[in-house]
Amino acid sequence: MQIEEHLLIAIIAALVNFLLSLVLPPLLKNSGLPFSHEIRKHYECNKHIILVSSTITIIFVYISLKITPMIQDNFLSGITKLNTSQVVIKPITSYAPTPVVSVPAVNN
Repeated sequence: MQIEEHLLIAIIAALVNFLLSLVLPPLLKNSGLPFSHEIRKHYECNKHIILVSSTITIIFVYISLKITPMIQDNFLSGITKLNTSQVVIKPITSYAPTPVVSVPAVNN
């Protein structure tokens, strides 16, 4: 059974997301614990967030890979239909006058 290419790319993106979410925070911390203990501690505290983030990554990457060809086709066909040779840009030669507001003088 062959896995669909878009789904495979989405799963790889989720794995990269999972690994970066697991490794980067302990790297940025300054603690006295060994790196492996720091990763384990970070995973135990944030495993639900990491798993939800990876699941969302799978969904969005898969959907974006699926709809990209449709958007590109519609966008390119729309651009080719444009006829820019008939567009005329005219300079503005007259401006609307600015209304003058008069304020009555106050006599003391």
